[in-house]
Amino acid sequence: MSESSTDNIKTLPQGYRLAEYSIDSVLGKGAFGVTYQAHDNQLNRKVAIKEFFPAKSASRRDDGGVTVSEPKRAEFYRWGLDRFLTEAQVLAQFKHANIVRVNRFFSLNNTGYMVMDYEEGCTLGEIIQGEGPLTDEGRVRDLLDAVLAGLEEVHSKKYLHRDIKPGNVYMRDGRQPVLIDFGAARLDIGVEGHEKKLIFTPNYSPPEQASRGGIEGPWSDFYSLGATFYRCIFGEPPGNSRTRYNRLKETGQDPYQSAVIRGEGRYSDTLLEVLDWMLRLDWRRRPRSVGQIVNFLTHQIGGESGQPDQIPARSKKILLAGSRDLDLQKTLANLSGGAILGGVGKHGPLGLASTRVRDERWHLFRLPPAPNFRVVWPALSVAASGALLLINDAQTDPIGELRQMMRELWGIAPRLPLAIGVCNTEGSSEQSLARYWELLRSVEEGFEISAPLFTLAQSNPEHLGVLQEGLYTVLNPVTAA
Repeated sequence: MSESSTDNIKTLPQGYRLAEYSIDSVLGKGAFGVTYQAHDNQLNRKVAIKEFFPAKSASRRDDGGVTVSEPKRAEFYRWGLDRFLTEAQVLAQFKHANIVRVNRFFSLNNTGYMVMDYEEGCTLGEIIQGEGPLTDEGRVRDLLDAVLAGLEEVHSKKYLHRDIKPGNVYMRDGRQPVLIDFGAARLDIGVEGHEKKLIFTPNYSPPEQASRGGIEGPWSDFYSLGATFYRCIFGEPPGNSRTRYNRLKETGQDPYQSAVIRGEGRYSDTLLEVLDWMLRLDWRRRPRSVGQIVNFLTHQIGGESGQPDQIPARSKKILLAGSRDLDLQKTLANLSGGAILGGVGKHGPLGLASTRVRDERWHLFRLPPAPNFRVVWPALSVAASGALLLINDAQTDPIGELRQMMRELWGIAPRLPLAIGVCNTEGSSEQSLARYWELLRSVEEGFEISAPLFTLAQSNPEHLGVLQEGLYTVLNPVTAA
């Protein structure tokens, strides 16, 4: 609903008596309600009162009462009022510093009201709008830790918030975050007998909230939390999850810009990796509990299954190169679980991605094929730790291409550690690999190495995982098991 639509809402006037409260002013108006500053005449204190008032379905009488604007909207209005009172009941259960506190709720004027503590402050969204991205990681971590504490309380009662976003994180005195607006909250999907209503906020809601068949759980709130803090540090949200999902389905590439790559050098890998973890499209690959996230952030080892390695990762730059007729962009997507930060450079499309291999964070850089590699490779090879090379064995001269690729690469980064994958091989592995071993061990060619060499299907993530493990053993000869 537009601002002009909410500006036309007829609110309760100043001085209006609502039970034992007197209305002082309007604090805010939205599509589904009005929030007032009021005075508690019995306790002599300020309070905030939220009124259920769906602007498209309701109208105000002169005496302050609320009526349904059209008979066809009566069912929706009744449903919304029931949900509003349910929200109040949910919030009344929580007594936590990081969750808005509801002291009372009641029905009057054919609508509902909830009475909350009055707090001076503004929303996290307003702070980001005014200050821009939050550059102090200590401040970001303090905010994240506080919101996680409140969310843990919500989940402990088997509830989901379902609408976490910067506008629903209220900053008490501009410092202490408080989760507000539980209008979309409902019992966890694991509890039967509670209908599911689609609640989808573009740029913040996970894809499962856009479908009645979507499986929701704590992981759904974590996606929204990740999107909220992604905006905190980059100034913009990560994009619509439905758009990401559809693009991945159509092209095999997720347009999501990885926090690890985008924030490298400005924030810790630990914080950035947590955001990428929470923002995975597949709910099964996100955190399952606040405890998992806290363990990772505090570098504790162990915990529940489903989380990534909890030892802080060492970062390494890894190059990916291969035959011209191989789809290396798709390979990059398979290596990184679909999260690619793509781009188009002067000499053709580039690909960047991030993945974990045991206790390391690998930043993968896809190198363009010849002849452009002679221009681009020198810049991208700076500070590289190793390279993954893929050769199409079905082409006319795969050995010649590997020879040229290694000479070009080692001319830029001498003796850079390698792992080589041979694609589309025929016959037994030993017969197929023998000629490659001969090249790699050739003294005359000047290589004389024992690089890990595997036959693989380029589109098989398990095969690619074996290739990664091979390079890991070369990079970590002492610690590899």
